[in-house]
Amino acid sequence: MKQDWLVLSHGFNMDGRAASQTITDKIPHLLSRGIKPIVLSAVTGRRDEFVEHHQLLPVSPAGLRFDLRYILRRHLTSKLAYKLAVGLMTLLMLPFYALEKLFVRLEPQWSWFITAYFAGLTHLVLLFFGARGRFAQVANDGFYNICISSHNGKELDC
Repeated sequence: MKQDWLVLSHGFNMDGRAASQTITDKIPHLLSRGIKPIVLSAVTGRRDEFVEHHQLLPVSPAGLRFDLRYILRRHLTSKLAYKLAVGLMTLLMLPFYALEKLFVRLEPQWSWFITAYFAGLTHLVLLFFGARGRFAQVANDGFYNICISSHNGKELDC
């Protein structure tokens, strides 16, 4: 029976991250077993070309700054242009960034879960109401697995 799995991984396809290796290396095994992963990740890694992959931005200023630096690094080849873009971005976000650092003492990636939650919820709602054709069979069979990759690089637990 074909299954669709929703995979949440902040560092998916992100070079140098252990959490990325934990999930990214498992994708071929899932595909070989007929499992179709739908990946929700941050924009920090490369978009996957073989599976359905949605890249999401965080909602906090510190998270946006963290993630947008990766985007700028990929698209701007000049170090001067990169530094100017990051400086301008930081200047524009400074009041909100300062408030967050003052009142919310968490890692920059903390707010990614908010957009991942709503994107994942959207996929689940569409699944159960059969709005997307490729989910219709899964919805009729009643199977949908949610796999979560944590920051500490634990194995998939589905």
